[in-house]
Amino acid sequence: MKISPTPLICSLVAALALLAAQHQSLAGSATWSQTPVSNDWNTAENWVPNTVPNGPSDVASFRPSSITGVNISTTVEVSSVQFRPGAPPFTIDVEGVGINLFITGDGIVNGSGITQSFTDGDQAAIFFSNATAGDMTFFGGERDLFFFTGSSSAGGATFVVTSGGIIQGQVLFFDNSTASDATIQVSDFAIASFGDTTTAANAVFTATDGGAVLFGTTSTAANGVFTCSNSGETGFTQSATADHGHFTASGAATSSDLGGIINFSDDTTAAEADFVLNGGAAAGGSRGGHDLFRERQRRQCQCNGKRWIRGRRRRGDLFPKQLGWRDGKPRALRQ
Repeated sequence: MKISPTPLICSLVAALALLAAQHQSLAGSATWSQTPVSNDWNTAENWVPNTVPNGPSDVASFRPSSITGVNISTTVEVSSVQFRPGAPPFTIDVEGVGINLFITGDGIVNGSGITQSFTDGDQAAIFFSNATAGDMTFFGGERDLFFFTGSSSAGGATFVVTSGGIIQGQVLFFDNSTASDATIQVSDFAIASFGDTTTAANAVFTATDGGAVLFGTTSTAANGVFTCSNSGETGFTQSATADHGHFTASGAATSSDLGGIINFSDDTTAAEADFVLNGGAAAGGSRGGHDLFRERQRRQCQCNGKRWIRGRRRRGDLFPKQLGWRDGKPRALRQ
């Protein structure tokens, strides 16, 4: 298994090249109007003063307004998106091929006390560069694309990432960015991918229905919490490490489904991580969660129901104890 995001990542270069050309001459910091004339971010009359926030030092602020669904119709860059105290719940939508939102400074600051939402789809993308996704923020949509570069942070945001048609949903971490305390859900073959020296930090991940959380290069799962089910996967390749992460591979709910998968290859290490592998739940028999490890990798496993050990299926009644590995052989840690 290799970390290989789809060719859509190549759009990053093209998007950056077009960004400067798409900045409007009247760009500047502004506040979304109480009475905007439309829902279009890119219309100056919707802002006070009448200027579209679209520049690397610009701040877009939101307060109470008669229109709370805001659409970005051409590529925009801002330093920060700020929701002021008293702001109602907004949804900022980035939609359309090649349309992107770049957040390149202080990031999202949510002072409203309620959840604020960002949606994208149809190959639109939201890029964070040395910026934070904020707290009490939600990111979702179909065919989502989210990028974290530099020292960016996912903050305490929630990401629900799905695919659609042939377009794979992705949340990608590069450089030394971090998932921080975010909650990230990937399904329908969407991925959350970590490369370079990125870290999952304390984030919580769920991978289901073919979704995957992937670590490569020298990235680390840190203290993250990972649950995979129904063909969902958590995978490590190159020199990535599970560090002190907590992993659960759930068994299938029906006899026709697959369980969750935890996969290690190349020069990866399980380090001091903990793993729980749960058996299938179907009365007629179903597949349990399983892992694929190299023998020299150390870990602790609590085994319930069916699981795989070194390529051989073992039933929970044969190994009812908590198990660990030493020198490639299973050993009981406790009764």
